[in-house]
Amino acid sequence: MDLATLMQLRFPGARTPQDYQVGDDGTGQRITEWNMNEPEPSQETIVVWKMERAAEYTKQQVNPDIYAQLDKIDLQSIRALRTNDTVKLAELEARAVKLRGKLL
Repeated sequence: MDLATLMQLRFPGARTPQDYQVGDDGTGQRITEWNMNEPEPSQETIVVWKMERAAEYTKQQVNPDIYAQLDKIDLQSIRALRTNDTVKLAELEARAVKLRGKLL
């Protein structure tokens, strides 16, 4: 995954080029400009983020059915939230916890 995409995923509210910029100096992609209130991530942190994304992608490839079910539960949860259906929310959360347990 390239650094620009990773940054969009980690900081969805950030705007480029105002908040940060990514460039490649010939040795690989790096953050070239940082104007956000939080500390600039180190190269080591970025490597960890990339490894986490790769692991998540691998899990999704191995267990696509479970992730599809979790996505469906998320959509149902939104509907339950809109109607303030706390019983349905609790039921959906219990199902989601059970499915997430299968991923471990």
